[in-house]
Amino acid sequence: MGERKKRQVFSSEFKAKVGLEAIRGLKTVNELGQEYGVHPVQISQWKKASNPRSCLKGNGGRSRCRNTRNRSDCMVRSGA
Repeated sequence: MGERKKRQVFSSEFKAKVGLEAIRGLKTVNELGQEYGVHPVQISQWKKASNPRSCLKGNGGRSRCRNTRNRSDCMVRSGA
């Protein structure tokens, strides 16, 4: 068998930075992927998680993150 590549681990700050750049739309997801060495599908997922409208749900003042497995991964915090 061949040599296995170790999985990359990205910090929350890095994910938020790249996700917000994708939201701004100055570069395509493919361009960002080449620049940061990350697969474009991964950047699209970070983009979705960084978008406040997709993360917060009007629930009687209680906001919950619906796009991550763990709510602590949510990059946007509500004031509640």
